[in-house]
Amino acid sequence: MVVKGVVRNGRVEVDAPPEWAEGSEVNLELDEPEIEVPLELREGTREEELAILREAYAEAKAGLGQPLEEVMEEIEKHFGYPPVKQRI
Repeated sequence: MVVKGVVRNGRVEVDAPPEWAEGSEVNLELDEPEIEVPLELREGTREEELAILREAYAEAKAGLGQPLEEVMEEIEKHFGYPPVKQRI
């Protein structure tokens, strides 16, 4: 059975079904967004994956990649993370 809840003030709040007895123990699992893996990596062989990584590395060395600051901002916005104040 799945019961949805929310964290408030460091505690998990759920609307327990009436058939649950007082003091029942429950297991919790964080519902995290799934990360979509590009199709070419999902079905590729190890050699194909390495070829993609080598190509991406060569592009980055040639200065064709996206700056880390931009990538991090996109990740923060996409997942709703607060901005990182200082990056190394």
